[in-house]
Amino acid sequence: MKNKLSRFAVPYVVWMAIFVVAPIVIMVIYAFSNGEGGATLDNFVQMGGYAAVFGRSFKLALIATAICLLRSPCGTPPWC
Repeated sequence: MKNKLSRFAVPYVVWMAIFVVAPIVIMVIYAFSNGEGGATLDNFVQMGGYAAVFGRSFKLALIATAICLLRSPCGTPPWC
């Protein structure tokens, strides 16, 4: 029975490999490489210039989360 059910997992594993794992691997490769393809950490050094953008993004994420929690169908806090 276990072997029969494991065959159903194959499409899921392929799907996850293509649409989840592969993009993460590609992002990591791009993060640690420069335009010529050499390894570098300069991309992480330059992230400091975007601190205001990161801060604004986190602020908007917190606001959106608070709105969603307050508008939840469970009613008033504490949530169900």
